[in-house]
Amino acid sequence: MASRGRKALPRPLSRAPAGRLRRRRPSASSGTSPALPFGGSFRSGPFCRGIRREFMRGNCLYPLRATLATLGLIGAALPVCTPLPAKAGSYESCVGFCAIGSYANSPTCIARKAQCASSPSTPNASSGSGNYGAIAFSRRSHAYGVDSNSQTQERADRLARNGCLSVTKNAGDCAVEVRFSSTCAALAYSPSGVVKTGKNRSATVARADAVIACERETGQRCKLVTSECSP
Repeated sequence: MASRGRKALPRPLSRAPAGRLRRRRPSASSGTSPALPFGGSFRSGPFCRGIRREFMRGNCLYPLRATLATLGLIGAALPVCTPLPAKAGSYESCVGFCAIGSYANSPTCIARKAQCASSPSTPNASSGSGNYGAIAFSRRSHAYGVDSNSQTQERADRLARNGCLSVTKNAGDCAVEVRFSSTCAALAYSPSGVVKTGKNRSATVARADAVIACERETGQRCKLVTSECSP
């Protein structure tokens, strides 16, 4: 009996043996898969964290532009950092982020230093001449009050709290968060309400310590509220 003919089926595509699939090779420089400059592992690396710390602690008005300049994506002709106007107080507190770092000798920072040098350093007359200070902060309204020239710590606490209360309507919400004497102090907070402080002889280091401590505990981007130095 003659067998019935069958149509030949197409041959299946050849597949690579199991265990021999190709994988992307890791980046030779980092040892991890490559990532875009503003995302992934690069964003959480020490390079971007360093940029964020430097420009947050100095209240730089153009952090994105500063990042692009650091990456070499824009020229130095554009203004990278525009500091806030100088105010009366210690020279180091006035200079801020221009005291150290890669932009210390930039035209912007040179002008800033000259402005701070010519700005009068006048202590708060209502506080009297002293070296005790305090920073009071409202966690609801984010108002704050500062004193840095009191003769006693109790007086510094009272004046800082009164300064905070003069801004916010929540009478019971202003509390002294940090006390200092013959040094500098700074205060930072997170979107979730965590408050951290830093103290150091250098105002720049105190600001950085407050922001870093806040970000390390919360994993969020923290905001610097204020910093002050007592004589």
